[in-house]
Amino acid sequence: MSTSTPRPQELAQVTSTHDNPLLPNRKKAIRLPYSNQLTHWFKSLRVGQKIGYGYALSLGIAAIGATVGGILGSHYQYQASLLEEHAQEEISLISDLQTSLLQTHVHQVRLMAAIPRPDQFAAESTHLSTQTRLLQRHWAAATAFVQQDLPFDDPHHRQLPELLRQYDTTIALYIQQLTELTLLLEQVPPAATTLAPLQQQLLQYSQHRATAQVMAIADRLSEILVDSREEYEESEDHAKLVAQHQLQIIVISTIASIVIAAFLAYFTSRAIAAPIEETTQVAQAVAQTDNFNLQAPVSTNDEIGMLATSLNQLIQRFQQLQSEQKASEQQLHDSQQLLQLVIDTIPQTIFWKDRHSVFLGCNRKMAEIAGLKNPEAIVGKTDYDLPWTTAESDFYRECDRRVMDSNMPELGIVESLQTATGEQRWLETNKAPLHDRAGNVMGILATFQDITERKAAELQLQHLNQELELQSLQLKDALTQLKTSQLQLIQTEKMSSLGQLVAGVAHEINNPVNFIHGNLTHANEYIQDLLGLIELYQRYYPQPHSEIQAEIAAIDLDFLTTDLSKLLRSMRIGTDRIREIVLSLRNFSRLDESEVKDVDIHEGIDSTLTILHNRLKAKAEHPEIEVIREYGQLPRVECYAGQLNQVFMNLLSNAIDALDEWATKQPYQDLVANPARIYIRTEPLNQHWIVIRIADNGAGMTEAVRAKLFDPFFTTKPVGRGTGLGLSISHQIVTEKHGGKLYCQSQLGQGSEFTIELPIQPSALQGSQAG
Repeated sequence: MSTSTPRPQELAQVTSTHDNPLLPNRKKAIRLPYSNQLTHWFKSLRVGQKIGYGYALSLGIAAIGATVGGILGSHYQYQASLLEEHAQEEISLISDLQTSLLQTHVHQVRLMAAIPRPDQFAAESTHLSTQTRLLQRHWAAATAFVQQDLPFDDPHHRQLPELLRQYDTTIALYIQQLTELTLLLEQVPPAATTLAPLQQQLLQYSQHRATAQVMAIADRLSEILVDSREEYEESEDHAKLVAQHQLQIIVISTIASIVIAAFLAYFTSRAIAAPIEETTQVAQAVAQTDNFNLQAPVSTNDEIGMLATSLNQLIQRFQQLQSEQKASEQQLHDSQQLLQLVIDTIPQTIFWKDRHSVFLGCNRKMAEIAGLKNPEAIVGKTDYDLPWTTAESDFYRECDRRVMDSNMPELGIVESLQTATGEQRWLETNKAPLHDRAGNVMGILATFQDITERKAAELQLQHLNQELELQSLQLKDALTQLKTSQLQLIQTEKMSSLGQLVAGVAHEINNPVNFIHGNLTHANEYIQDLLGLIELYQRYYPQPHSEIQAEIAAIDLDFLTTDLSKLLRSMRIGTDRIREIVLSLRNFSRLDESEVKDVDIHEGIDSTLTILHNRLKAKAEHPEIEVIREYGQLPRVECYAGQLNQVFMNLLSNAIDALDEWATKQPYQDLVANPARIYIRTEPLNQHWIVIRIADNGAGMTEAVRAKLFDPFFTTKPVGRGTGLGLSISHQIVTEKHGGKLYCQSQLGQGSEFTIELPIQPSALQGSQAG
């Protein structure tokens, strides 16, 4: 049976889908002004052209709106920034000018008071000359500033020019007077015979009219400075307002562009979607009703019109194939019945699946095991639809996938199976891939036989072996626990005695140090009073008796006065250092505390470093070991403080030992360029955990050594220098006592890093304490 393909002219004459009762009703399209002309033009375009024109128009409108808004905003922003810079420069000039006026006047007054003291008089003369030049320079800079042409109107800008014009002659006269004064002082240095004339001349200069007006100018500058600062604040507010307006312009233009783009998108989508909806409705009606007499209308010449034409051709072709398929299905059904009769006669259990492990068929024996009425009932089911357990189904699917992916059969697969009666059986299964005519894997064929009795004997033997292994492990664990208990008793007793000794020593040192430290303050006050009294004597009696002068020279009074203050500061620094060490010893001596407390982790680390400070100092073999602390914001941690201090002591001591050993093998010049360092970093890991990292830049270690670090009695140190207990006990304290983690990362030649992860409030801490 053959059919001819209809021509487009014939398809256009097919009954419209609007009048077909089998198709759903469509909503009427919205008709806008000039919509007929626009629709006709759109129908003549390709789909890609329709979408491209719509996007181009939308993006063009958005770009134009944003560009116009940006240009307007930038213009006003530029004007505001000019005003702000002008006000800021004016504030700076006024401040400099006011400072120069005041400094010049102050040094002129001090010059008269310093006439009896030649050294001070010379210094004040130099200061007066310097301030005179600065005053002249700042006045010239202010004059040049007010003569600038401004691109904007600034009424406040008139105050400074008026001041400069009003006092220009006064300042010139004042500067000329100061210049003459400095030249006079350079030519005639003060002497005992010229004091009175020089004082009279300086007094005349200070009483001059120009000198009297300096403070008036400074007051006027203060008023102008206040106004300039107000103007600067107004310019800042204006700049912010301009920025807001610029943003509003851009937002408004963007919103307008979005509205226009939305309208264009709606128009474009309707022009494209309408013929697609009509074609889709025809396709759905054909699929739902099997009415192959329906045809889709062809209303456009673009890809959608070609799609409708192809759909009409496909419908007619499918009608032809449907009749051919019915005849083929009847022949296939007869063949399947014959094949099922053959496999039911075979005594073995047989089944086969498709590429997705869906059952395609089985023999009658397989159907009985699965609890099905007949073999046909298994078609379309998977292993999860049958009585097998989920674990068994997962295993079967994994084997199926492996056989099909490798395209290789697997024989003798031992697997369990739960039958429909609930009985658990063991099977030995063979699976092979099925191929189509092209040689591609299309599924799997499987057979199996029951080996339950043989499997039971194997399981009994395996159970006996497991019991023997369990007893061996229990004995080994008991031995390990015994060794661990011995280590804990030895270390606990040692650290408890150490803590008591350290606490006693710290207490005995603390009392005399506090006595010395407290009296140093009073001693410093008394000595300063005595030195002040001596200075008063020297000021009012500059020519003491010859015997006193000889004693002053003998004891070197100037050196004694300077060095005595340094001596007191050194004594205070020394007592502070002793008190810091005592405090660290007292903190570290909490080793025997057994209660859980909220502890500052950084305090424990700092106390340990203080105790180890002597080991960090420079030695003949290498420079000082640097300690770099990078502390994060840590909360107080609920823990055993003394035991954690013991962990810090062990880790830091090991790092120092490793760096000392590494430094002995390096040239001293290399150690100066690349000194030994210990890095201590702390940070919160999350809201419940913190992390502490202690690293060094030493020689590192091999993977074999790193794997045994926390084993009891394992050490790489020479005999007599290490017992191999420190890291083992530290690991036990962190993991068992605090429920945390302690591990090490190291590479040979790149140093080592120990990481401690601790819970902030361990939930099992009370249970660990009871244990």
